[in-house]
Amino acid sequence: MAVQVIQGGPRTGKTHTLAEIRQRASESGALCLTASGFHDERLIRFATLCQFTHAPGVPEGLQSSLLRLMDQAACAEPSGHIPVRLLREVVAEMAACAARQPLFLVVDDAHQADPASQSCLLHIIRRVESHDITVVLAFPRAFRGDILDPLTLVGLGARLIETATMPEAEVRQLLEERTDVGSAIRLAHRVHAITGGNPSLVTALAHDLVQAGGPRARGTPSRSARASGPPTSAGWSAIHTSPHASRLWPYSATTPTRAGRPGC
Repeated sequence: MAVQVIQGGPRTGKTHTLAEIRQRASESGALCLTASGFHDERLIRFATLCQFTHAPGVPEGLQSSLLRLMDQAACAEPSGHIPVRLLREVVAEMAACAARQPLFLVVDDAHQADPASQSCLLHIIRRVESHDITVVLAFPRAFRGDILDPLTLVGLGARLIETATMPEAEVRQLLEERTDVGSAIRLAHRVHAITGGNPSLVTALAHDLVQAGGPRARGTPSRSARASGPPTSAGWSAIHTSPHASRLWPYSATTPTRAGRPGC
């Protein structure tokens, strides 16, 4: 059992890191169940966990146990408790699945998951230590939650990975590759201050400067710029430029973008 917590600011590579994990899990033969938290579904019990049932290759037993859990939640009072027996069934089916192949549970925007799903994920994390299951959760920077709290998870043994911003020197290097040395020296400090070193914002601002008739574009995007953009049609091999997933991979694995359909 391994738990990975990915934290970072907006558009610093969290979702792209999860995409690489899914890809690598697929290539290694692991089963990856993916979900995303949505603010508008926080009042729907198990709305996030429900997405696991739509993943390609999900075993029938695990799918059935999750559906029973959701059916019970739909019939219960909003404040009613879900029978522990149903939670144990889900844990048992996940353990059985992991005995056949590595299992990954990947949740983007975990802070937006409904409280029932968060509670169930915490229940799973605390009860499958001896099984080949990896849980990967993405949170915004400095998030503190009532149920799935990154610091609490780290206290339980989770590995914290922070998606980094670019220091001013890297911002200057990117600008040099996109424009020219003189413009880069003149603009680096202001661009870094405006963007906070966010790779996507730095890249977008450099692009806008060139498109608006500012400094002359030249060369190719830097490694940081390539890492912050979406994977190209040339294939997922290009995503190895991500500096974050390479730090995570020794502890995990996963599939191409096969996100489940939102909701039930």
